[in-house]
Amino acid sequence: MAKRKKKTVPTKEINFRLIELPLHQFLVEKSFDEEENFTLVLTFYIGGLKITETMAFEDEEVRDNRFECVTTEFAEVMIKKVKKLVS
Repeated sequence: MAKRKKKTVPTKEINFRLIELPLHQFLVEKSFDEEENFTLVLTFYIGGLKITETMAFEDEEVRDNRFECVTTEFAEVMIKKVKKLVS
């Protein structure tokens, strides 16, 4: 009997993550900047004001590891710090 080839299932590429907080949504996006550096873009709103923070990385693997490290707690701390700045 002939052996069947195993089919490889493509993995889903994840470039965005939405963190749902009680009063905010916090979007994390893998991206690139004008110089084609790997970036993470963090976006949320405070009182109708759109806040965007972009962090650049020279290495895709480092950027992707940081993407995985953005937690609910990180989002809450960042929003709290920005609220202090804009109030």
